[in-house]
Amino acid sequence: MNRIFFVLSTLLALAIQFPAQSQTYTYTNPVISGFNPDPSVVRVGEDYYLVTSSFCYFPGLPIYHSKNLVDWELIGYGLHRSNQIDLHETKIWSGIYAPTIRYHQGKFYIITTNTKRDRNFIISADNPAGPWSDPVTVPIDGYDPSLYFEDDQALVTWTGDYKESHGILQAAVDVESGQLLSEPQLIFHDPEYYGAEGPHLYKIDDQYYLMIAHGGTAMGHRESVFRSDDAYGPFEYNPENPILRNTFYRSYTIQSAGHAELFEDHRGNWWMAFLGIRNFGGFAQQISLLGRETHLAPVKWEDGWPVMYNEGKITLEVTTDKLWQEPEQKLTIANDQFDKAELDLEWNFINNPDPDLWQLLPDKSRLLLKANQNNLDSLPQKALVMRRQKDYFFEAETKLSFEPTSENHEAGLTVFMARDYHYDVFLTRRKGERVLVARRRIDDINLEEKVVPVTDEEVIVKVAGDPWQYTFSYHDGEDFQKLATMKNWFITIHTVGEYYTGFTGMYLGLYAVGEAKEAAFDFFKYQSIPTDMKRFKIAKFWKDIK
Repeated sequence: MNRIFFVLSTLLALAIQFPAQSQTYTYTNPVISGFNPDPSVVRVGEDYYLVTSSFCYFPGLPIYHSKNLVDWELIGYGLHRSNQIDLHETKIWSGIYAPTIRYHQGKFYIITTNTKRDRNFIISADNPAGPWSDPVTVPIDGYDPSLYFEDDQALVTWTGDYKESHGILQAAVDVESGQLLSEPQLIFHDPEYYGAEGPHLYKIDDQYYLMIAHGGTAMGHRESVFRSDDAYGPFEYNPENPILRNTFYRSYTIQSAGHAELFEDHRGNWWMAFLGIRNFGGFAQQISLLGRETHLAPVKWEDGWPVMYNEGKITLEVTTDKLWQEPEQKLTIANDQFDKAELDLEWNFINNPDPDLWQLLPDKSRLLLKANQNNLDSLPQKALVMRRQKDYFFEAETKLSFEPTSENHEAGLTVFMARDYHYDVFLTRRKGERVLVARRRIDDINLEEKVVPVTDEEVIVKVAGDPWQYTFSYHDGEDFQKLATMKNWFITIHTVGEYYTGFTGMYLGLYAVGEAKEAAFDFFKYQSIPTDMKRFKIAKFWKDIK
């Protein structure tokens, strides 16, 4: 017995002298890849919910769930019924901006802006996966609204104009009716913080913290924080602003970082979710296909201020002892057989969908697109369903059945950034012959790269992508044959003319054109290709782009 006591005492002494080191884990940014900007996060117990902007796409306001902050699952949308939102003829860069999600007294709330209609509104739900309520209008003139709850009071904080000043405004609001309960007050205005937007108000240890993005939403994007004893200020400036500062380090892959959300996990650790682009062309030659994605970084506190990981210079790989389990971060693999009664959550439409333009045939494992006269360049609704490109290296393919009777009829697979900026492979007619065409559409350039005759009723088409190009091919019954390779520089978010704002990212779409024509798709497969992105340098870009 004495021997056992001696051994236990020795082990205890060693444990005190040499305490076990915290487990560290490494995760890779972005944590939600593909077009997912303006992330807002709320924690309920040990569950985390995140919403991002959706602009012209429907369903709108994608909502993700996570148990570990790194692996996120799409569980629904805040705007999932057409009668909730009017997005008709909304352009790519317009629509639903910068939502904020909050949880109060057993209920979830999202506040956001429909810029197409100059309208701010709140929706609510008991379950973040939905259903969500009809919107209630918040009568404020501005955008990027955020909610803060304290006791039974709610404050709305937003970006707008006040007495010829542009800055951050705030007022009390009734979240059930949307009505303001106080006059708007200007709580932050400083010309040195150009383009102040995306405000969030927090109360942490009896101090109010105001976080804002500024510097514009492009390469100057950054994040700063201020504090006060009062929710309406005046606010003390953090001497270390900006706290998120990749803009000053142009060699970093993650750029345009900002529009952040500060939050505490259930273990008492602090984090920041924020948008950023993955830029593989260097500052002078930016290559960003996927748009603004959701990234994550640990935060610590020093002298009452939040301090970002790596002094605010966020990297693709982050190693931290703040995670409580090793993340999976699986490769993206999708194999949609269209054998369910509803479309998979990943599928989107541009604007409110027209139910007459598509139909699922689950008994036949088919998606049927019923075309109208509108093509991919048209603003009105067209027979087009899309899902985000989530990886720089990927392959996607589909099986298509379509019988065109005119050169104006076409159906196929598109790599789509915006109207007038897309690459396509499609079935159509040329000189009376049924053919498969690879085409590039760049502003006023409409160039058919290759045309090959097709006799089979069904044809499998494929696109493979990397950071510099898309390669289109088709299956001839024995193997895939290359149709065309197209450099992607011309349709990145930085080079698409009137869409230069770069708010969205690349989509992969199935489409059909031609009044009363039908196109059937038997499946859609997508797979990311594992690749070490660190090995790609600017020199490689210049070599390949020539």
